[in-house]
Amino acid sequence: MLLPMYFLIGIWGGPRREYAAIKFFLYTLFGSVFILIALLAFYFTDVQDFVHPDVIKAARSELETRNAEAYKRRFQAEQKGKATRNSTRLRPKPKAEDPDVPAAKTPEKAAARNMPCRNSKFTASI
Repeated sequence: MLLPMYFLIGIWGGPRREYAAIKFFLYTLFGSVFILIALLAFYFTDVQDFVHPDVIKAARSELETRNAEAYKRRFQAEQKGKATRNSTRLRPKPKAEDPDVPAAKTPEKAAARNMPCRNSKFTASI
């Protein structure tokens, strides 16, 4: 792709097309060679050599500790949630005039929740 662009700039370029074509070719070539050398250097260099092994071990153990604690908290929360879901709680029937009680939109939902219905045409009673 470099040579076709060089010829396109050199043939159909502006008044300083030869200068622009050579400049484009050199800058692109040197940039590509630099990136190639950098990639090869990263490929043949072991990245772990830049960090001391003790630092890696400490970070790994800290991460394992955090994960174990988070797993334990999540497990306890799930067990607590199962206990409250399985138990039946008796709720007092809300009063229709209480403004803090959210009203249900349909009479079916109102009947299911023992709540007043928002629509004045319907009344939910059990």
